[in-house]
Amino acid sequence: MDENKVAQLINEVHERSGIWDKSLALSKRNKGHEWNKVAAALNVSKTTAQNKWKALIAKFKHEHNLVQFHSSGDGLEDTYQSSWPYYKSLLFLKNNIPALPSKSNLS
Repeated sequence: MDENKVAQLINEVHERSGIWDKSLALSKRNKGHEWNKVAAALNVSKTTAQNKWKALIAKFKHEHNLVQFHSSGDGLEDTYQSSWPYYKSLLFLKNNIPALPSKSNLS
């Protein structure tokens, strides 16, 4: 999937909170129907859209964990800023990712 389609995929999913917002009641989520709409908008199969989304989420979780791990009280030189082009576009997912346990320099 090219960069434009990936950006469009992110936008299409973001507009359909039933796909990604775990705080919504299951009755409001209707993910299958929403994925059909995403696939149609991108002119790809539902499976292709879902597989690409899973890969994006996995990469986002990795990047977000690096950002969180290296910015919780560490020195400025240890701060990590993601250079992955889709990181900022996917920040709407941050509340759906379990927080890493905090670390301490005092142990």
